[in-house]
Amino acid sequence: MRRADFLKGLLQFGTIGFGAAAALPGCSIVRRIIPGDFDVVLRGGTVMDGSGAAGFRADLGIAGDRIAAIGDLSDKSASLSIDAREKIVCPGFIDLHSHSDLTALSNSSADSKIRQGVTTEVVGQDGNSMAPIGWMRSGEWSRALRRYDISEAWRDFDGYFATLREYGTPVNIVSLVGASTLRRYVAELNTRPLSDWELDEAVRALDKAHKQGGKYISAGLEYIPGAYATERELVTLARRSKLYVTHMRNEDDRVIPALREAINIARKSGAALHVSHIKAQGRRNWGKLQTMFAMMDQARGWRTPITCDRYPYLAYNNGLMNLFPLGLRQGGNAAGAARLAASPETRREVRPAVQRKIDSLGSYNAVMLSDVRGAYAGYSGRRLGDLAGSLGRDPFDLLCDIVIAHSGGGTMVGFAMSEENLIRLLRYPYCAIASDGAALNARSAGRAHPRNFGSFPRVLGTYVRDQNILNLPEAIRKMSGLPAQILGLADRGLLATGGRADIVVFDPRRIADRATYLKPDYPIGVEHVLVNGTPVVYEESPTGARPGLPLTGDFDT
Repeated sequence: MRRADFLKGLLQFGTIGFGAAAALPGCSIVRRIIPGDFDVVLRGGTVMDGSGAAGFRADLGIAGDRIAAIGDLSDKSASLSIDAREKIVCPGFIDLHSHSDLTALSNSSADSKIRQGVTTEVVGQDGNSMAPIGWMRSGEWSRALRRYDISEAWRDFDGYFATLREYGTPVNIVSLVGASTLRRYVAELNTRPLSDWELDEAVRALDKAHKQGGKYISAGLEYIPGAYATERELVTLARRSKLYVTHMRNEDDRVIPALREAINIARKSGAALHVSHIKAQGRRNWGKLQTMFAMMDQARGWRTPITCDRYPYLAYNNGLMNLFPLGLRQGGNAAGAARLAASPETRREVRPAVQRKIDSLGSYNAVMLSDVRGAYAGYSGRRLGDLAGSLGRDPFDLLCDIVIAHSGGGTMVGFAMSEENLIRLLRYPYCAIASDGAALNARSAGRAHPRNFGSFPRVLGTYVRDQNILNLPEAIRKMSGLPAQILGLADRGLLATGGRADIVVFDPRRIADRATYLKPDYPIGVEHVLVNGTPVVYEESPTGARPGLPLTGDFDT
């Protein structure tokens, strides 16, 4: 539903119309249902503009997809007038690390994101983007898309963005270009360094992706095939981009050399560096965060721009196969699971490496099974150590059996981070807030990590209002102005006359996340969300409107 349809519903019914959905009851805040000076006016709210500056009382008028006026608009009329008194009016949140690449299509209502106040998602993360797809993968790619009920099988970014426009989405989408996707495009899952010819082909593919609207470059160096990328390869690709976004090669025992490598890639390429979901994972590594801050601050002093992002939870979400060493996973997770199934000797060989990972987490009870199916479906939400004990099993052998049954699939939640470090990151001026999650529906999300549903309200509720870890203007900056600055989005992330009308209205007294590790749920307190001037959430309910756009134009970094 576009803006014209939304406002037509107002005129036709005298209330909010939502196409096939029933109209919302009440609507007492609608003051006018005839065309006025503005399409929408948000009246009497406390405006926090996303810069980190203190809020001020003002009205905000929207015409089309732009902010037309900020100030006293009491004498101005509007087609839709919303009472924002005692509420915060701020820029829409930019989810700087999102995995909605496909769920933006298969779950195109994007409920879990818009109900948090997210108006723009940045996909193509961890080295994996939706293009380019080589001809050798075309059949595999079509099958993968069908699992998401997507019939269109594109091969390049033009095709991906065209499909987004066809399906429609409530949120704007920015896509990074995945370095691992480029590597597969030229060399499939080969473990060797790219040849000069292959690297030249990857550069040509990257340049084409940029021309079609893919942005910058992202790396995922803990995953296959990104783990096989050399520094030379990454420097060459980053040199073609203004921003290098990385899931570093390691986030636990070798996090310091991994960060050093990331800084070197940025320094040698001339690109700005952004570290995804930054962490020092595992108890024995918690003390390394201060060294990481010092490294980033020192590099910034050398004029290498460095930023990072983090979600406000203490557990990560990953595949169970990532507990196993890289050598086992050569050729992909399914190949690794097949090796485990074929040879008891392989289990014995990898067991010490898995145990080191478990020791870093604390115990097998730091591993919670998340998405497991088939014979193990009833064990979703169980801690692996407790489950093994109840079954009279060795936890390592049980882990192996589960990944074998899933052909290398199955996911976990790992409780590996420190609350003290999380607070330090939330306070770090260069750290943005992100979800590292996807657009999901609570009814079908299973045991999805709560970050998919509550990251932004959790910061505003738990860490701003309840614990006073951050002040409210600074928290909003980390969700809007700072991500826009990192991306070079000139007309989003700040509330200013002439800017795009991506706006959130929330109640600072009520806002809170409600999802847990065992049960997904939507947050409360996010009352209204507008994307490109069109309400996508009204009185805390999705409207069904899909005014989001692929953001493919020039960014200014």
